[in-house]
Amino acid sequence: MQKKHCPLCQKEVYWLVHHLHNVTDQVAVEQLKCDFSGWTEEDGLCLPCLEKHRKYNLASCYSIRITVN
Repeated sequence: MQKKHCPLCQKEVYWLVHHLHNVTDQVAVEQLKCDFSGWTEEDGLCLPCLEKHRKYNLASCYSIRITVN
């Protein structure tokens, strides 16, 4: 199996993720398009990059405020 380069991090991987369908992934896709000019979902990305952006977007979507009295 031939390795491919992730278009985001440039690391060599055996496969790229191309089909992102759930809501969390769609938020990540929109952010990736902003962060990486010219990148499209068809370009794919490696799983570590996807996980990194999933976590970043989940953290930025939810803010928890703790009030101590």
